[in-house]
Amino acid sequence: VQPDDENGLPGQDVVDFAISDNDSHLEFSSLYFDVREREGGTNAIVNVQRTGPVQRYQKVDYRTLDGTAMEGEDYQAVQGTLEFNPGETIKSFEVPILDNGLVEYRETVVLLLKNKTGGFPVAGQRTALLRIEDDDSAFEFDLPAVRVAEIAGTAEVVISRRGATDYPGAVELVAGELV
Repeated sequence: VQPDDENGLPGQDVVDFAISDNDSHLEFSSLYFDVREREGGTNAIVNVQRTGPVQRYQKVDYRTLDGTAMEGEDYQAVQGTLEFNPGETIKSFEVPILDNGLVEYRETVVLLLKNKTGGFPVAGQRTALLRIEDDDSAFEFDLPAVRVAEIAGTAEVVISRRGATDYPGAVELVAGELV
C-alpha cells in the first residue's frame, strides 16, 4: 500500500476475493411426517438430512413435544442425538405410536432439532410435525330415540360412522319392544 503524498491520504488497494460456504445444514427432510395408529402400536420414522458440504463430523439433538397428541397416551416421547460422519447425508429416529382405542381426529406431535455442533447452527427446517391418523371408528345413532306408531309399518333409523372410515366396518341392529 502506497500513501498518497499529494493529497495527504493513506494509500488504498482493492482486493477482490470470494468466500466459499463450507457449512452444511441439518434439518428435517419434510415439514410433516405421517403415521397411522395400529393395533399393538407402531413406530413413526422421522428423517433428518444434511445439505451442503459433507466433509465434517456433525451432530444434532432431537426431541418430541406434545402438540394435540399427549405423551403416554398417543405416543412415547423420545430425545437423543443424531451423529453424521463425513459423507453421511441422512439419519432417522423413531417415535413409538400408541394405539389407545379411542376414536379421535388427527393428532400432532411437535418435532424439534437443537444444539447442532460441527458447523453452522441449526438452519432450515428445525421444527416439524408428526401427524398421527387414528385407526379406530365407532358407530352411533343419529337420534337418541326413534318412535313410530305400529300402523306406520316401518321406522327409519340412521346410524353414522365416525373416525377412520377407509376400511370396512359393520354394525348389527336388532329391533324389539322395550320392556
